[in-house]
Amino acid sequence: MVEFSAVSYDGSEAGGSGTVTVGLRATPSFSTSTTVSYRVGGTASSGADFTALAGALSMTGGGGSLAVSILEDRLDEEAETIVLQLDGGSGYTVVLESEPTAEVSITVTS
Repeated sequence: MVEFSAVSYDGSEAGGSGTVTVGLRATPSFSTSTTVSYRVGGTASSGADFTALAGALSMTGGGGSLAVSILEDRLDEEAETIVLQLDGGSGYTVVLESEPTAEVSITVTS
């Protein structure tokens, strides 16, 4: 089973750019490298508010992480979100009752 370590993460456009590290965990641990797939949604725009994400990452062992690079777009706008949704795949499952979705909240600078 793969799940996010937390359901909520915070990022900010202040100061140009920053990185939010989204944690993942596998139970039981992976004995070999396993590709974990995810979908990206939310109100933030890929390429303008954050660097495009690949939609998959490689995990070995019981934990992994996904680096989300926040970009400052210098627009006067409301706070935005990046929603990450785990997809099931070969060698692992996603349990909907656990943590299949993580949300990165981006504080916007004016």
